[in-house]
Amino acid sequence: MLSKNPSSIKLFALNKILARTIPFNAPHNFKLQSINDTQIDICLPYEKVNFNHVKGIHACGLATLGEFCAGLLLLTKMGTEYRLILSHLEASYTYQGKTDVF
Repeated sequence: MLSKNPSSIKLFALNKILARTIPFNAPHNFKLQSINDTQIDICLPYEKVNFNHVKGIHACGLATLGEFCAGLLLLTKMGTEYRLILSHLEASYTYQGKTDVF
């Protein structure tokens, strides 16, 4: 179970563990910022690896960020006895990301 309100050292360690255990997300350089009972804050940095062809944050990176936050929050509520399997994902975009996204 993920701990609530971890210290900065625990967040650093958790970021390293998550990057290693979820290799699909590692290239995005997601950074877990905070965890509490009702929300998880994760940063998708505005850097070249996350750019689309017009130097905005790639739509797939944004969708993956949403999926990652939702999955971690579900795990904090349900525990790890369940394996989460995404069956459907739909996203609509209004603006182009030109800064770090949280």
